[in-house]
Amino acid sequence: MIPTRSSHRGPGHAALLLTSCLLTLCLGPAHHLTAGPPVVIQPNRVLIQTPDQAEATMTYVFPEDAVKPYVLELRTPSGLNILRDAPDDHPHHHGVMFGVGADEDVDFWAETEGCGRQLHQTIRSTFLKTQGALSENGFTSTLHWCPAESDQPLIVENRTIALREAKPTEPTLLTWVSQLQPGSDHEKTRLWGSHYFGLGLRFQKSMDADGTHFNRSGITGENVRGDEYVVPVPWSAYHANLDNNPVTVALFDHPSNPRHPAGIFIMSTPFAYQAATLNLWKETMELTAAAPLRLVYGVAVWDGHPNAEVIEQTYQSWAAAQQ
Repeated sequence: MIPTRSSHRGPGHAALLLTSCLLTLCLGPAHHLTAGPPVVIQPNRVLIQTPDQAEATMTYVFPEDAVKPYVLELRTPSGLNILRDAPDDHPHHHGVMFGVGADEDVDFWAETEGCGRQLHQTIRSTFLKTQGALSENGFTSTLHWCPAESDQPLIVENRTIALREAKPTEPTLLTWVSQLQPGSDHEKTRLWGSHYFGLGLRFQKSMDADGTHFNRSGITGENVRGDEYVVPVPWSAYHANLDNNPVTVALFDHPSNPRHPAGIFIMSTPFAYQAATLNLWKETMELTAAAPLRLVYGVAVWDGHPNAEVIEQTYQSWAAAQQ
């Protein structure tokens, strides 16, 4: 285990004890990386870099004062970051983030007064996983989901983030795994949420204009309000332009997830958004020690606008590789 916090309220700045032979400590800036280990732990962040990129392909952050850890940057194979952090219209939107409600009234999605906090505890391990010609690098961390005025967790999460090493013709592909169980002082925890609670993605501002959502089944889904829809599909993709560069983002819901396909939330106006949900707005879910929850999601990012057949092939390959 790699200790990275000295208390429940912040990651601390103690020296990092590295237990993986794949990992070397790097305290330099997050950008313009030289050749080195694929997973790099810095104070308050983890970088995953892929060969031939001058900048980290993915940056995951857990600042001391943050309500939740999240993926700050995720780059296309050419190096374009698709994510936006804390925009003025919704400052609680952070790149790729995960949150739901717990018990009666603890909201781990919003960042309002009295909201819950996902407190980063440790980086448990780093890894390199290979399957055939494919390999991915990643890390596992532990989080405590705590009410506003308590350090006793309602939920303990083991979160694994992995990045597949892309080939020239393939996308950047991030896998997010969240394993949730009640805190030691709780026999069970009830999960609830709005129709957009789950694993959410907020895009760069230029991607909000003239983008197109589409999915495997070509269906519209259920209109919840305004331009907001929940679509029960294994994947949903978004074609857009990032500063005049065509890009595509696809959000994957793994077949092993409960209620699959539970529904992917999408919207186009006044900004573009995607979220993989658990359909908690219609039916809550009970979390117990005997029945913990494991969620597996993927985010694939392309330069250009691949068609649905290409995205389906990527989805099938990704789904088969997850255990």
